[in-house]
Amino acid sequence: MTIAQLARVTGLSRPTVDGVLAGLMSRGLVSIADGSVGGGRDAGRPAKLYEFEASAGLVAGLDVGAHVIRVVLADLAGTVIANDETYNDPDLGGGDTLDRVFALLDDVMARADASPGDLLGVGVGVSGIVGADGRIALSWALPTWNTVDIASRIEQRYGCPVVLENDARMASMAEHHVGASKLADNAVYVLVGHRLSTSLIIDGKVHRGRHHASGEGSYLLFDEVDTDEAGNINWKTAETAEDVVSRSLKGEADSIAELSKFVEAIAPGIAALSLVVDPDVVVIGGGLSRAGGIVISALQESVHARIRVPALPTLVQSQLGSEAVVVGGLIRAYELAGERLFGTAERSAPRLHLGAVLLPSDLRVPPVNVPRA
Repeated sequence: MTIAQLARVTGLSRPTVDGVLAGLMSRGLVSIADGSVGGGRDAGRPAKLYEFEASAGLVAGLDVGAHVIRVVLADLAGTVIANDETYNDPDLGGGDTLDRVFALLDDVMARADASPGDLLGVGVGVSGIVGADGRIALSWALPTWNTVDIASRIEQRYGCPVVLENDARMASMAEHHVGASKLADNAVYVLVGHRLSTSLIIDGKVHRGRHHASGEGSYLLFDEVDTDEAGNINWKTAETAEDVVSRSLKGEADSIAELSKFVEAIAPGIAALSLVVDPDVVVIGGGLSRAGGIVISALQESVHARIRVPALPTLVQSQLGSEAVVVGGLIRAYELAGERLFGTAERSAPRLHLGAVLLPSDLRVPPVNVPRA
């Protein structure tokens, strides 16, 4: 845009716009674009075009789970420029897990021809309760990170602000910003991965609660689900929810039966949570989201059958699947970058151009019909 166009759309004077642009240019956030337009201040003199420098900095979203670590790198305009994942070992020590995080992030930045100094914010999603102090108060998935100031260690390495957040909350933020609950003021998000967890969006904002333990009642809500002492789901026909769904989509009867039984086991908890929150939508995410609309319909039917008042919730499939946590990390990273660049954390994340991290097209095959048990 030209100075005249910027003055018109902002309502600021030309001298003010000129001064602001000079400051933004000195910080590398704005540059003079190639080309010009007619109608400059002097007759016959072309007006300069100014453009935002999306490459002036980068943000990173991380999903650190007990079994998989994911990272997504994006520029300041919301375009994903690199992403990757690696396996994690739940038996590793805390330092070794952190080294894997560093190695993966370093590798992704190297492929993007970036350096640590380019990072302006990092958002990290983890399984467990993250307290108001930014440390993990309790995690069964990453017990060696409990009470350790992981954020400060990442900050020291990359020289930028870092925030840790519960993984289900990260996923619910992502779905609310760019996914299945984008138009909802109130939403319930149910993450079905190795474990079951939930997150609430209330009046457009993620709800944490006094002890930041909101959503940690899965062992109460879903007590009919077979889990081990650490809350991991004991699947019988495959190792993960994603694998069970994959086998079901191929028509394997034992996995279809297990998925049907699981739907009936989680329906009472979703019904109870729905009556407490009365949400616009309930988003089903994680590995179960791969099952598609028919499984969601079966789950919705089972939930509705348990509700005796005219407040039946609408259940929808996650639009981001297993990538929702890492996309939520990006959103939190943009908040940190906005505070650093513009002096306010109120500036929302840009429209995200997710590209390769969107749910792959092969996951949108016609879903298997899962009958009610």
